[in-house]
Amino acid sequence: MGKHRKRNSSKKISRRDFGKLAGLALALPALGPSVLGGSQLLQNGEKVTSQKKGYTSKELFSGPQVRTFTRNALNEIAFPLGGIGAGNVSLGGRGNLRDWEIFNRPAKGRTLPYTFFAIWTKREGSESLARILEAQRRPPYGPAFGLPTGEVSGLPRLREARFRGEYPFAWIDFLDGDLPVEVSLEAFTPFIPLNSEASSIPCAIFRWRLKNKTRKAIHGTLAYSIVNPIGIAREGEKPGNCFAKFFGSNVNQFIDEPNLRGLLMTSNKYPSNDIRFGSVAVVTNHRELTHTTHWVRTGWWDDIQQFWDDFSDDGLLKAQPDEGPSPDGRTDVGSVGLRFTLKPGQNVELPFVLTWYFPNRVNYWDPEPEVKDKGLRNFYASVWQDAWGVAKHVIENLEVLERDTRRFH
Repeated sequence: MGKHRKRNSSKKISRRDFGKLAGLALALPALGPSVLGGSQLLQNGEKVTSQKKGYTSKELFSGPQVRTFTRNALNEIAFPLGGIGAGNVSLGGRGNLRDWEIFNRPAKGRTLPYTFFAIWTKREGSESLARILEAQRRPPYGPAFGLPTGEVSGLPRLREARFRGEYPFAWIDFLDGDLPVEVSLEAFTPFIPLNSEASSIPCAIFRWRLKNKTRKAIHGTLAYSIVNPIGIAREGEKPGNCFAKFFGSNVNQFIDEPNLRGLLMTSNKYPSNDIRFGSVAVVTNHRELTHTTHWVRTGWWDDIQQFWDDFSDDGLLKAQPDEGPSPDGRTDVGSVGLRFTLKPGQNVELPFVLTWYFPNRVNYWDPEPEVKDKGLRNFYASVWQDAWGVAKHVIENLEVLERDTRRFH
């Protein structure tokens, strides 16, 4: 009789081998018959023989179909814009800006008062028209005390929007029969694999596209208004207007350089090592501008009322007298408008770049005594000195940043 080798039933499987076997067991059903190349699989208890031997290159690299969101679904969309580790602001499905988390703390639900895009148009021989560049708000309307005044809820908006997102790009097509131009928005942040510095810029890029859909020339302005937010730092700090105890000595400065121009927002209230210290910039390389460094400083809601009356009249922004830094306990709103003229069928691209710089953060998440409540510096603070420096870098390198981002996308 031949000798039989006794099987060692006590031999153990290594953790690594077990992981491989377990992963294979989980993956096989998901791969499906097309990858298994004609093997017999059980479906509903019956053997099915696959006819497909594998995927084509087109199938492998085509990717999923991008979904389009409309109507009530727009309320739930928050598309993040901002570099890795740099904070972000989210583009809402209606075109609104929400969840401002640029101050080194989580802040879902935070909006900045009086911060929005708007458009003014005048077709030759017709009345002018002004709209907030957002789709109309849809129910549920909440909260209990009515719609927020800081979100200019009572001003006219566009009738509908269609949102598509494919990170790091988001697109919104706006629909409104009264508006004499077609309006769409593309927004993104540079995101380039293997280039961490280019992917960590504290910025959001907005490219508005307009097309004259009439048979007459159209003159217009596309404006971006933003509150100077310097002073915000804590999670619960969500001001509904320009008044809050952490505001004060805020300064809005218009700067015009050969390659860019816009507003730099700072504050003289906090030293450079304070967590509330920082700056924000809104810039463009568009040349024909109208701007105001700050709205009129009044009580109640006269500031937004006067701004809207002025903008709706002729699309030009009236410059207010230089009154110096804002009083303690309040801040200012600044606006930049891009002027355009479109012949019938003509189109134009109008770019805005939003940048921020809040270099100081506190380690609030780690309870270890050695690091708890210790100060830290953001990476971008080792590259730039303020938001204007960030904006200048983005504008001067936008072609390369966008090209490489689209290659990844």
